[in-house]
Amino acid sequence: MHEVKVPSVGESISEVQIGQWLKQEGEWADRDETIVELETEKASVQVPTPHAGFVRNVRKQREQFASVGDVLCEIEPGDEPANTTQDSAKAASKNADNGAAAEKSGQAGSQAAGQAGSQAAGQSVGPPAA
Repeated sequence: MHEVKVPSVGESISEVQIGQWLKQEGEWADRDETIVELETEKASVQVPTPHAGFVRNVRKQREQFASVGDVLCEIEPGDEPANTTQDSAKAASKNADNGAAAEKSGQAGSQAAGQAGSQAAGQSVGPPAA
């Protein structure tokens, strides 16, 4: 197991408040992926994982305080699961892209139909032939 500790966030800052956990206990996290946000008096700090693995033994909950060097959680090395949230995010993004393309296609078709209708209407409204 690899410990994830509160990093040094500034010369005069010795305590942080736990912000949002971006990864929950038991979830997979890639190396250098942000798993928790910390709040200080001056700034927000994102804490990445030092190694890929499963988030285990979360020791500090949202809004609790922690000192520099305190253990936030542990990362258990292991094999990446076949179905990760990144795969789900990629699939959702792909579906959104396909939906946007279909919508654009539908708009183009509607515009063409509208133009054709205007042209047809314009032909019948024109001045009578002499």
